Amino acid sequence: MSLLESFTFAGAIVAFVNALFTAWDRLVRGRPQAWVDADKFGANPLECFRIKNPGPSDLLILEVRVDPPIYTVTKDRSVRATLHASAKRDWHVLLRAGDTCDLPIYPQPQADVSKNQRVRFFIYWRKTSSPLLPQVRVRHSTSTDYIQRIAAAAPRSQLIG
Repeated sequence: MSLLESFTFAGAIVAFVNALFTAWDRLVRGRPQAWVDADKFGANPLECFRIKNPGPSDLLILEVRVDPPIYTVTKDRSVRATLHASAKRDWHVLLRAGDTCDLPIYPQPQADVSKNQRVRFFIYWRKTSSPLLPQVRVRHSTSTDYIQRIAAAAPRSQLIG
């Protein structure tokens, strides 16, 4: 192997490692983490879909879809947010680096959440540092039974004030 071939081979390895790092940086690093959680205010459990931004840059949550559509995910607990979610109007949530947000979930009126069935939440998001770069959606799978068990085991929240 000549000296020129050695430099070419080393350059190819460096380019390959650089491509792997770039792919990891754009597709995996900074992806939001998500899980179902609940709090109790009085006797009523309030289920929510909690999203955390573990990355170094801000994220824009474009939408959270549910499949099958037995739950509605809203931006907050206001009547306006619930109406917007039921009308399928777009809503966005800006999630700063290291922050967590709780998106309330409500059963659809016609849905039977008493029988156990699989539920998938899909988070569509973008990094604010590169908004034109499409990101792979984040998927969280659970079941209606698991959501009800989390709500039943939720600790009572302490109101500050």
